[in-house]
Amino acid sequence: MRRIAADLGAGPMTLYRPIASKNELVTQMADEVFGELDLPSPDPDGWRAKLELVARGHWALSRRHLWLPRAFVHTAVAGTEHDGAHRMDVACARRARP
Repeated sequence: MRRIAADLGAGPMTLYRPIASKNELVTQMADEVFGELDLPSPDPDGWRAKLELVARGHWALSRRHLWLPRAFVHTAVAGTEHDGAHRMDVACARRARP
């Protein structure tokens, strides 16, 4: 929290005014990052190509935002606008498997 606040030029406790908890802050940050991922439309054909596309996108995001993989391990990052879309992409790719 201190580092995030320092990057924003604010005190750590000021982050808690609009956000209830660190978990909520990390969830919102992760959702913002997932919004950077631009998946092509239409999707590629086949479950393997779809799953590979999503995996490569997640890898690229994780390389740009080194905190992101830990966010999934230590917080309940789920149910946000962008995260939900990517979970759906993975689920659809898995269902399309022959």
